[in-house]
Amino acid sequence: MTQTRPNILLITSDQQHYDTLGRSNTRIHTPHLDQLAREGANFTRAYCNNPVCSPSRSTIITGMYPAWHGCWTIGVKLPEDVPTVGENFKSTVTTHP
Repeated sequence: MTQTRPNILLITSDQQHYDTLGRSNTRIHTPHLDQLAREGANFTRAYCNNPVCSPSRSTIITGMYPAWHGCWTIGVKLPEDVPTVGENFKSTVTTHP
């Protein structure tokens, strides 16, 4: 039985407010972002775990709060022994030659 690899694309941005897309603000024109929003996942209630980008991104890829994964501010590296979603994908997806 052949398994297919998941096709996952995660796009993040800094300082992205909900009304900076054309679909929610008619004063701006963002056709490509609007298409991504139409075809992807959208959240109407999302909360940022940390106002600094490094801890927030580390939380996205680990599923842990900054106090748990150790990257609590800019300049603090995510410890290499903290498991990430990429490692989970790699260990559960069968690769084919």
